[in-house]
Amino acid sequence: MATPTYSQPIPEDRTVTADATSSSVDPEVTGEADAQGAHEGCNCVSRRSFLTGAAVVTATALVGGVVAGAEPAAAAGKWVSVTNLTSLKVNVIRVFDPNNTNIRGLDRPVALTRHARNVVTALDARCTHQGCTVGTKAGKSFVCPCHYSTFSGTGKRLGGAAKTNLRTLKARVYKGKVQVFINPATF
Repeated sequence: MATPTYSQPIPEDRTVTADATSSSVDPEVTGEADAQGAHEGCNCVSRRSFLTGAAVVTATALVGGVVAGAEPAAAAGKWVSVTNLTSLKVNVIRVFDPNNTNIRGLDRPVALTRHARNVVTALDARCTHQGCTVGTKAGKSFVCPCHYSTFSGTGKRLGGAAKTNLRTLKARVYKGKVQVFINPATF
């Protein structure tokens, strides 16, 4: 009868018995108890743990859209028409609040600024401190009415309780309408 071979040395205090009448083999030596974590002091990974981990990584990749050709998670949003381009004055900030306007699909206040050549920039008009809607100072900069954080016209934090700049949003002009890309995942 052939002697079984093992990838790990047999510990001195363990015995292996294998004969024609007995199939008694110490599970710690053969690795059969591996899935139950029987290797005390061993940093080896069991086949079951490895396959479970691989399955989790694969599922995460598929759900997360890491499959070739998939759109990034930001594609879950949509373009929302906020106003006509002609209603915006050049280099003057205008805040649109969904609580005070009738804009379908707008789920947050946005600040729009029209620049030369019909380029429009958009900012999330919620203060980064506690989410209050910011107002404008003479249409050139922002101030939060809750704790008086101030921001430049480009959304850069100038002072107050807020610690970060206002968030930039994607904006475009489409058929004369100013549209902002709204992604509920970044709400």
